[in-house]
Amino acid sequence: MLSADRLGNDFLTVQPAVRSITMSNVLSSAIEVSFLLPIHNESECLKRNLSALNSRVSSLLKKQTYEIIVIDNGSDDSTSQQTLENLQINQKIQLISIREKGRGPAIRKGCEKARGKYICILSIDRSWSEEFIPTALALCQQGNDVVYGPKSHPQSIVTRPWVRKVASQIIRVGVALLFRISPQDTQCIKMFRKDRVKFLSSLMDCNYFAETEFFLRARYCGLKSVSIPVKVFDKRKESKVKLHSIIEFFYEALRFKQIMNQT
Repeated sequence: MLSADRLGNDFLTVQPAVRSITMSNVLSSAIEVSFLLPIHNESECLKRNLSALNSRVSSLLKKQTYEIIVIDNGSDDSTSQQTLENLQINQKIQLISIREKGRGPAIRKGCEKARGKYICILSIDRSWSEEFIPTALALCQQGNDVVYGPKSHPQSIVTRPWVRKVASQIIRVGVALLFRISPQDTQCIKMFRKDRVKFLSSLMDCNYFAETEFFLRARYCGLKSVSIPVKVFDKRKESKVKLHSIIEFFYEALRFKQIMNQT
């Protein structure tokens, strides 16, 4: 089992219409962890990774109960069909299809349907190492409300194309200036206690800004959080991050800032 020690104040160092499809005989016993996979047009990634991800989670959690919820937000490829094929052979996998596009609505609906005491938001491309999971769960069980796995952690190991690194730096600096926080990775893997995060139903209909909105709301609410190092290896042949993605991110950031200034 990995252990964790304090490093400063913020980091730990590790030594619309909804269609929900589930197996009719899904166990009703208590779920410890709900894993959310917000996806849009990811049929190839699903075919390649969903079964492997489930196997990896099962081996990491051992006897802990869990569920994997795939939230298809407006895909127009065979994303839902790929999920259904996995669902038919594994009772731990569920599919929720929503019409709204965007990561924000997908996370919001996934959290609403999640039965777990703890929720972990993952990426279907598996660029983030799942080694994060058992350590994050242990830290949540010790009383932390949110556990982040930021790329900006001094001990994180990150292998990404230079374009992604430049985009990340632009976003970090922009967020720091807009919201007066230190530059850091606010778009990262996370696990949190569902009963402590009260703002989930208030998440905006954002896409690129959704993860940062979660981070900022958690900060404004004074939730107890900690960050641990992660391993990130970008496996995509072609990045989904384009110039318009950064523009949309800051448009959504300004919308969020305006809303928060009015409250």
